[in-house]
Amino acid sequence: MSGLKKEDWIVLVIAAIAVIVMIFSLTPGNKAVGIESGNGYETRVSSGLVAIELTPVDFKDGKMYVNAKVDTHAGELGDYDLVRLVTLEYNGKSLNPSSAGKLSGHHSSSMMTFDTGKEPKSFRITIRRIPDQPERVMEWQ
Repeated sequence: MSGLKKEDWIVLVIAAIAVIVMIFSLTPGNKAVGIESGNGYETRVSSGLVAIELTPVDFKDGKMYVNAKVDTHAGELGDYDLVRLVTLEYNGKSLNPSSAGKLSGHHSSSMMTFDTGKEPKSFRITIRRIPDQPERVMEWQ
């Protein structure tokens, strides 16, 4: 060996792992994307003055359920009505949520329901008129 004690090697390995984890977490595009819900859909993230995480969580009885987690320190979330601001596009169709919980405060979440009839294989969700980004588009293939 190179003269290092077993304890020194352990410290070096732990430090190397910590550096790799830190580099990976700072790489653009790796934030929360890849976290799968129970049905295999990944969470999509849009950051900015208002950070939004969308996770399709279930499909049953002709309805698609998407959880929206919204965080900001630049105002009150209660001013944003997801039923009016969100559009689901799939198979050449476009629709707003049939229902969505009301956002409030600075950190909020809401379950949005879309009446799709059948579960779409690929789709996109567009959110409009949220501060600092006039349009946010998140896609699932």
